[in-house]
Amino acid sequence: MMHLERCVSKGIILPAMVAVLVLLALPAYGETIQADPDNLASILTRVNPGDAVLLADGVYRGGFRLERSGTKEAPITIKAVGKSCVFDGGKRGLRIHEASYVHVEGIRFQNAEQFGLSSFGNTGVEVRRCVFANNTMIGIFTSHAEKFVVEECELFGATHQKEGIGIYLSNSGDDCVLRNCHIHDNKSNGIHINGDPTCGGDGIISRVLVEGNRIYNNGEKGGSAINLTHVQDSTFRNNLLYNNLAAGIVLYYDEGEGQYASRNNTIVNNTVYFRPGEGRKSLSLRKQSTGCTIKNNIFIGGAWSVVFAEENCFDGLVCDENVIATYPGGILFGDSTEGLEISVEDWRKKGFDRNSTIGTMPKFADPEKGDFHLLPGSVGIDIGAGISGSKGES
Repeated sequence: MMHLERCVSKGIILPAMVAVLVLLALPAYGETIQADPDNLASILTRVNPGDAVLLADGVYRGGFRLERSGTKEAPITIKAVGKSCVFDGGKRGLRIHEASYVHVEGIRFQNAEQFGLSSFGNTGVEVRRCVFANNTMIGIFTSHAEKFVVEECELFGATHQKEGIGIYLSNSGDDCVLRNCHIHDNKSNGIHINGDPTCGGDGIISRVLVEGNRIYNNGEKGGSAINLTHVQDSTFRNNLLYNNLAAGIVLYYDEGEGQYASRNNTIVNNTVYFRPGEGRKSLSLRKQSTGCTIKNNIFIGGAWSVVFAEENCFDGLVCDENVIATYPGGILFGDSTEGLEISVEDWRKKGFDRNSTIGTMPKFADPEKGDFHLLPGSVGIDIGAGISGSKGES
């Protein structure tokens, strides 16, 4: 577990037309401020609610810090005007510290020693259409950040051997949204959400929405595509997870008592796919992850098994109408690392997956190219996330 500082309280458009379009898209409050690599740090010390900071193309040496807030009606906007605005290096590319209602858009954050962007102790920070590339530890990191939104971003290349994570939401930050992102080739978790009772607040992250994301090639050093610790009353839908090297979706808790368990979560219309002999489990429920709803998903493979839930997670568990399949010699239900295999009959006797399609492999269009559309006649039509045009378009 990482602590670091977590417990610290298409056409040709003329340039003039681009500028007009950008201005029209900005809030009708505050000033419009032109920024470049030389003056941005100074600008961030004096922005006010409603100000729009327009970033010129160029390489900005990372390490920027913002401590001034906008309001819900008049957020502070930090927006790249062109297509080559790069925050490069520094300990953190941009640190948003106790500054609420800040919108960040169109920036490439790369090569930070820790995090591409961090958001601490705030509300209403939104990050859209940014790229987070090769930031050593984590692409985006939050701590006690409420209503944090990430949309249409790409996050890859976090190389730290233990904490190489795409997006990490931590410490009691509720009502967050992670939507329509590509998260890939990170050493550990793709998405990690951890309420962490040891770091203040209520120790639980609640009412998160994670949807429409494409998550792949993560986990060379362990972890999960979606790793959920101390997470409750949240929804994970229409996500496509494939070719990850460790676990798929995992729910558990690792600090405190059962009140901090990852419970009452909804996991629907996702596709989790492993290549033969790779990965761990598609879905794993552990340590009192009760009250969860698992429906209309496609779970394929995992070298350890496909689906596993500890008995202490059975209370209130609804698991049905899924497609569950694996490769010859693989285990459908159980945990091969613990020598536990549950037959389909026994699993259904427990009340689970009685209406699911079990043991029949779906016919995907081209998994090797990341195309998980289902071909005509395949099991699972209208179940799970395909790509571009099916449920869970990413």
